[in-house]
Amino acid sequence: MRSNQKKIIAVFTAAMLAAGSFQVSFAQTSGSSKGGSVLAAAAAQQQSQTAVSQQSDSEEAGSQAAAETENEVVLNEAENADIENSAADSSQDRSGEAENQSKSGNYSLEDYTDNQIAVLYKDGSLDLISCSSKDELADTLDQLAQDQTVELYQPDFSYEDEAAKTVSTAITDDPDSSKQWALENDGSFSGYRFRVSAAENVDVNAQKAWKYYTPAREVVVALVDTGVQQNHSDLAGSFWVNEDEIAGNGKDDDGNGYIDDVNGWNFYSESNSVTTDLTDNHGTHCAGTITAASGNEIGLAGLADYDNVKLMSVKALGGKNSEGSTLSLSRAIKYAEANGASICSLSLGTTTNDPILYQTMKNSSMLFIVAAGNGGETATGGDLDKKPSYPAAYDLDNIITVANVQADGRLHSSSDY
Repeated sequence: MRSNQKKIIAVFTAAMLAAGSFQVSFAQTSGSSKGGSVLAAAAAQQQSQTAVSQQSDSEEAGSQAAAETENEVVLNEAENADIENSAADSSQDRSGEAENQSKSGNYSLEDYTDNQIAVLYKDGSLDLISCSSKDELADTLDQLAQDQTVELYQPDFSYEDEAAKTVSTAITDDPDSSKQWALENDGSFSGYRFRVSAAENVDVNAQKAWKYYTPAREVVVALVDTGVQQNHSDLAGSFWVNEDEIAGNGKDDDGNGYIDDVNGWNFYSESNSVTTDLTDNHGTHCAGTITAASGNEIGLAGLADYDNVKLMSVKALGGKNSEGSTLSLSRAIKYAEANGASICSLSLGTTTNDPILYQTMKNSSMLFIVAAGNGGETATGGDLDKKPSYPAAYDLDNIITVANVQADGRLHSSSDY
């Protein structure tokens, strides 16, 4: 037993001395108490050393784990930064795509008739770009998408005057003002274009308006339509005159970009001639409705026959079918406002939503009187909320949309509403 005890002490002592932790000296005795005390002391010391060693190992392991955790945090931060950068790049890409889509309206190449592009720049200027091929068209559209000066670009849409789309023959200048039931309807009217029995007071109360209203300022009404016959006897003295322009001298006297625009401008064929041929009958008819002389025993009576109500003829429609385009209309509207018009007549329409025309009208301070539409090619009227006609269907505060009402007060079958 003692021999074994000595061996145990020797083993513990040799291990501790080898570790250099402490020195032990003792005398070998035959008694068990001293041997037990030394054993206990050695065991306690060994436990202490083991604890210190375990603590050291634990601290080392903890330090290593902390380092690994810190490395993981750094890596995670880097990964998060990469993810954020990727998300930001993706967001920018989506933002750029959304901006380009809002600028272009997502039209296909086939929508660009004759490879022509209507462009509205952020400074308000307009341009028409003509391309020689679909490949050139595609390249040009890509360039416009990246051009920061461009607000909108789209096809140059086509417009027609509303009278040209009706089944009935368009109204021409007629000397019989008794047919103008819309001015004053006593219920006795019958016949003419529509076979209906008139209803009393289905009118605009023109007689009362003329009695009580005397305009106190000059009002310029822009007629954006076909041209107007300037020499019509019932329109003498009705036209706006650009007093800053000298007629016939071939110069742009007022510096507005248009040479000899004395009574308006022709945006259909880019000239100062606002009357071209007999296709200008619709514009002339509208002009008579607005301001033909009354009480002169010639033709019809206009609703606003006053010396200080002037008509500005701005031709934007032309040809056999009285057609125009996005650019001709938008330029005409801008010209009218820039030269003093406060009211603009638009008796025209298309079934295609036109962002450039919409923006032009929205940005204008003029009041627009717009035809609701005559049912298109079928001459069957419909709900503009379900089957819109533009610009009549635009939800703008400066638009009054006018429908077609019969002498009996009922909506005509061809009228949109």
